[in-house]
Amino acid sequence: MLQMSEDVLDELDLEKYNTSEEGRRRLIPAVRNCRKARLTVFGLSDTDCEVVTSAVKSNPHLTELHLKLDELSDSSEKLLSAVQESPNCKLKTLKLTDFKLSDTDCEVVTSAVKSNPHLTELHLKLDELSDSSEKLLSAVQESPNCKLALG
Repeated sequence: MLQMSEDVLDELDLEKYNTSEEGRRRLIPAVRNCRKARLTVFGLSDTDCEVVTSAVKSNPHLTELHLKLDELSDSSEKLLSAVQESPNCKLKTLKLTDFKLSDTDCEVVTSAVKSNPHLTELHLKLDELSDSSEKLLSAVQESPNCKLALG
């Protein structure tokens, strides 16, 4: 029903649905037609990331995205690259929860923030942060357009 509706859904929050993990995963494609998406109940699989990447590239209404990533995979890096490269991406807020941020991952996130003029808030809840990652995130924090929140 959510996926078929022509009306733009204000918020897709997987935590609000009383169903199994598989049932919640079947709701992820509805992110293609919503303003805010909270996909934090479980870590996204590669297939889930591909669906969300498609939404980031094509959904002009999507302004807020909350993700739980156990770690950045090739698919999740493509997702962040879509935030960086897609002219249709209008994300204003990106929240990434519960993952280890390697130096390479941090470069991907930093690049996405610096190159997307709409992205004004980046929230990171990280398991670990290395010294070099802190330096890269400091560069993002110094950006006049984007606020960075760690915690």
